Amino acid sequence: MWAGYITKCEDADDINPRVPRLVKPETAKEHMLGCLRSKYIKDFDAKLTRVYVGDGVEGYEAINRLSEKRELLADHLLANLTQLYANREVALLVMHGIMITTERQRHDDPVMELAARALGGQVDDPTWWCLAEFRRILESRSDSNADFEHVLQALYPDMKPMERHGLLDEFDDIYGGDSLPDAALQYLASKLVSKSEHRFTRWMDHLIAEDSSGRRAMGRADLFKIAHKALEGVPREAVQQAYSLVAVAWGAQEIPVEVLAMALNALELSTVKRAL
Repeated sequence: MWAGYITKCEDADDINPRVPRLVKPETAKEHMLGCLRSKYIKDFDAKLTRVYVGDGVEGYEAINRLSEKRELLADHLLANLTQLYANREVALLVMHGIMITTERQRHDDPVMELAARALGGQVDDPTWWCLAEFRRILESRSDSNADFEHVLQALYPDMKPMERHGLLDEFDDIYGGDSLPDAALQYLASKLVSKSEHRFTRWMDHLIAEDSSGRRAMGRADLFKIAHKALEGVPREAVQQAYSLVAVAWGAQEIPVEVLAMALNALELSTVKRAL
């Protein structure tokens, strides 16, 4: 997580990347969640992020070309802060504080743990796409008395009652009495980190069943075939953009099923309305 930041400081005056700066936990978290959301929106806007990976030799050449100018999450965070403060040196100082606080909070808050891994490139992009979608879904435009069971019903309408009650008991044991939106996001983030989130495991089962070759990797045509059958509400353009993004990030046209399962998870979550 820190290597990229230190590199960014090399051309800045009077910036010591190893001197601690303080940013409040709630401020750091808002910055990180805001960064994830804006990066997610930007990446899926084909006019802002022009990535297209097709098949064959042209697709391979596109991956090599696009990977050289790919914007990393840390790049996007710094760009956001530079725009906010209108000064790159100030932005670097604030970014340092955000990263220090993220490191300190990551063991107590699964959201910050996932954010830290995303900044360090330790999770594939679709994992934090899902976190951005969960936050959108949990946002409420007004006060609500909805409980976590209501959230689960909105997120997982296909989940069996016994499984849902098991998640409710687990949630109450860990977060009982905490503010619902924040606690729910932490709980869902922990499931993403452990790769035990319900939609993801369902997609994994589906992709493994479809993987007749046993390679545990699939290409563009495979993804379109599956999405056409299972994601009727998702535009074809969004599926293509998702494939292109992960292909460039992975550096290959054949993507591991674990990565594609999380990408399909995010695409499906994009069709879910607010749960509160």
